[in-house]
Amino acid sequence: MDKLAPCPFCGNNRPYMEHTFTGWSIVCDRGCGCMFISFDSEQEAIDTWNTRQRSLFTPTDNRILAQKYNDLRKGLNRVKEAKIFKKFFSKNPL
Repeated sequence: MDKLAPCPFCGNNRPYMEHTFTGWSIVCDRGCGCMFISFDSEQEAIDTWNTRQRSLFTPTDNRILAQKYNDLRKGLNRVKEAKIFKKFFSKNPL
């Protein structure tokens, strides 16, 4: 088995492999969101991961973008929850 190359997005040297009912997957454990899923063989997953093009952004850029994305997603969830809260209490006053 070949060694896994670093994550093409964040540069993490420790992506990991797992096997699930859908097949072989490779996941970066640093939280950048990079993953390859559902390969029939372990070697196919490794070959695909290792030949992937590098990101156009630096690892620092990718971490900043991932954080901004997560902040935006959390903010949108708060807005969604607030609308549900207002809708519920406008129909069911205390």
